[in-house]
Amino acid sequence: MIRLVDHLEETLRNALQETEGDERSVRLENIREDVTFPIENNVRHHVVLPEGCPPCRFYFEALSFYLAEDLEGRTRSQRLLGLFTALWDHAAVRETFALVMHRWLLSARASAELLEEKQEELALVNLVKPLNVMIKGMNVLFWEDVHTLCQYFRPLFLALLEALTRCEEEPSTSADDALAGGEDAVYCDLLKLAARFICYYDLRS
Repeated sequence: MIRLVDHLEETLRNALQETEGDERSVRLENIREDVTFPIENNVRHHVVLPEGCPPCRFYFEALSFYLAEDLEGRTRSQRLLGLFTALWDHAAVRETFALVMHRWLLSARASAELLEEKQEELALVNLVKPLNVMIKGMNVLFWEDVHTLCQYFRPLFLALLEALTRCEEEPSTSADDALAGGEDAVYCDLLKLAARFICYYDLRS
């Protein structure tokens, strides 16, 4: 898993250093394709995931769990956030950001880990922009599923529902969560996003 994160980080760094716009776009489109690729059977047993992680079909699922649940992964999340921020003007980056960073952003740890000073209010403010970018990326991905009559991004949708349910059912334990007390507008946008696609991702299946 560390090698996958290394590859992601290296690609983002190389894209930042690329002076040719077309070359940068190709790099960023490729990394989006890489994380949405199914995990091959011959490498599946080499992908070490945090304890409790359910089976993963795509690389973005494995990466999102690692970046949110593993101690080293959460450290890497903060570093990746800076790289993604510098490249948000590219659509593929916003979608990749939503795919691999959503669990960390939606977790109660993110606001506390974002700043070393642990100033909760300031950390929540600093999460507003990343959360809004994540929402835009999710919206594009969910519409892509609708238009292609697929459910590739169903795991992403289920993670969104899980986070919203946690805030509703456990308000006392999620007081430091970016969704629980930080920004009503962001929380409302996440609810609207879930409501927009909940019928498409039929939860009965």
